[in-house]
Amino acid sequence: MNPIIFLLIISLCLLSVIFVKCQITSTEARTESFVDNTNNMVISLTAPETWNSGTLSVTIPKLDWKVHSLITASDNASSFFAVMNLPSLVNLMLPLRQGPGIMSEFLKKYVNLKSEFEVTMSDGSSEHAYLIGVTPEQIKEHFSLHSTLNRSIDVVLIFNEHLGSSYLITYGTSSGKLEQFQHQFQSILNSITFKSIS
Repeated sequence: MNPIIFLLIISLCLLSVIFVKCQITSTEARTESFVDNTNNMVISLTAPETWNSGTLSVTIPKLDWKVHSLITASDNASSFFAVMNLPSLVNLMLPLRQGPGIMSEFLKKYVNLKSEFEVTMSDGSSEHAYLIGVTPEQIKEHFSLHSTLNRSIDVVLIFNEHLGSSYLITYGTSSGKLEQFQHQFQSILNSITFKSIS
């Protein structure tokens, strides 16, 4: 199986589990962080006061990938925001810095690419973002997976690179409802920090 397809499958599986099944304890607004020991980075974000949050780690030996992720979700799990490290092979295989056109064409093969836009990160850098629509049927058809995702969702994907390490920043909600959570999503996005471990 193509490693890029496998990566997309894993990411969509993680997101569908997070979006539908995540049971994280609710607390006050706070900064969450995780240490990405593979890349010697600490990644942090501030979760909204009424949202649940936590970390998730998974090991995928075939890709030599220890997935570290930070997740925050609205209390009723109707929307989510996540940051995860990507395997080192992504730096070689995904055209993150070779222009968005190649990634756009890749995404169009598997999901509905609704739009593309630029976002400004907390450090002032600009990143290219992709708004995709994903249906349960697409997951089943393209990836031959049984998913817990039982409704269409709109998801923003931002591939981010820090000191040679790649990260996926993603957020989404039910199809057509992205604007309802835009303030929360923008606030979380503005709070993300990447710090190198000395």
